[in-house]
Amino acid sequence: MALATVGQLRYQGSMAKKRVLASGVFDVLHPGHLHYLTEAKRHGDHLTVIVTSDAQAAREKRPPRYPATERAGQVAALGAVDEAVVGAEPYDLLGMVRELRPEVIALGHDQPFDPTELVRTLQTAGLTVRVVRCSEQPGARTSDLLDE
Repeated sequence: MALATVGQLRYQGSMAKKRVLASGVFDVLHPGHLHYLTEAKRHGDHLTVIVTSDAQAAREKRPPRYPATERAGQVAALGAVDEAVVGAEPYDLLGMVRELRPEVIALGHDQPFDPTELVRTLQTAGLTVRVVRCSEQPGARTSDLLDE
């Protein structure tokens, strides 16, 4: 499995640091995304963000307004983010976790993962990763900005 990466050289130089993994579509960046990623970064030294592929975003929510590589570039430019990668297609969370090797997965407040179940799934696959749920910033949601 290969991930198209943005900032790959920075990631390779950070292998001794505590790695945190966050993910999302990030189609229209807003203060809630900045809050999520800033909070995620507090859980480690190196924050990698998986930006959902165009096909997966369309399956989960709606077709994105901006292509995944453009969204990844925007996310990579944020101060809290050390690296942004476009998620694998087809979607393969365990494969991406194996490749990126985070110590912590930071979930957004509204992401549809049950942290306890995710930890079990990871442990069953032989992966030891701490899962945290980041807090919400009220009034900052993509759906509030886009016409549905």
